[in-house]
Amino acid sequence: MLDGFESGTAWDLTAIRADEARYFGKSYSVVSGALKEKWVFMIVKKVPLNTVTKGDLAIRVSLVELDKGLTSENAHAEKLWGLLKRDDSVTKRNATAQYVMGYAPANWDSAEPTLGVSSHLHVGSGAYVRQARDRSLHMVKTELMQPGVAGATGSVVKVYPLSW
Repeated sequence: MLDGFESGTAWDLTAIRADEARYFGKSYSVVSGALKEKWVFMIVKKVPLNTVTKGDLAIRVSLVELDKGLTSENAHAEKLWGLLKRDDSVTKRNATAQYVMGYAPANWDSAEPTLGVSSHLHVGSGAYVRQARDRSLHMVKTELMQPGVAGATGSVVKVYPLSW
């Protein structure tokens, strides 16, 4: 996963042809020495340049974990992941895709370019994102330091475009 981030290039926002793009994928983190995977999705919305703070990208983002309490939506997540990895078409009956496409975020975060090839997303404690050749996005997401915990924590996220 980190190799994908390392070899990634700047996020090509011109590839987002519609007003909104939706991505689906996995988040990986180490908790108490064990690898923990979560299904996540990201929504990117283009906004007018005059509505963003100077220096920010003309987008709003929302990074959301797929609720474990959802039944059929979680049951189809692995199938959706496989289809997107192969750049295959997604059926309209896939409950996970339907959920992601219909989700309306309550909160939007901003994003800004960096001096390097990464973009910085203001989601949670922050995330750095780069784009791979297969249009997937690789993110390194930092977490706030916890009292009494030594070292930095975070997660690595890989998402594929569901719509753009």
